[in-house]
Amino acid sequence: RAQVKYPLGLEVIEADICLADYNPEFILSVLPRIEWPVLLSAVKAIGGEAAIGVDEPLPTDPSDIFRRCEAGEEGLLRVMHRVLLEARVLEGHLVCPTTKRRFRIHDGIPNFLPPRSAQVQQTPGWENQPSLDPPRDDEKPPRTDEMQDDEDENSST
Repeated sequence: RAQVKYPLGLEVIEADICLADYNPEFILSVLPRIEWPVLLSAVKAIGGEAAIGVDEPLPTDPSDIFRRCEAGEEGLLRVMHRVLLEARVLEGHLVCPTTKRRFRIHDGIPNFLPPRSAQVQQTPGWENQPSLDPPRDDEKPPRTDEMQDDEDENSST
């Protein structure tokens, strides 16, 4: 059975509204790409429509929303603008549905680093520290003949 790795769950500690220029053309361009159940779940996690300043529940039928927005229904376009571009999570976690691993959101930025790297990142001056994570195969330097000679010398003594 395949493991479900998407969508990540959302746990919100703090959210706010960050005003953005209204752009109905952009909203229309992204609407067909939105996974509506995931968006509704995110709005619910933030605290519902009222928490982001939307007066009525979001419609549940994505084709109806697209049709109404395409017809130029200004109120719905502005609601979608608020939901998609202005509501933001400042503090919280994204949670993998399979492993239950939690990824912290701090200042609106999710941290997907592996745990050991995340610990290094939290220390002052972390950007000057070597990574504690082992290098991936594609990051390892190529082996040279000198390295092999050194290993042969050490193994014979």
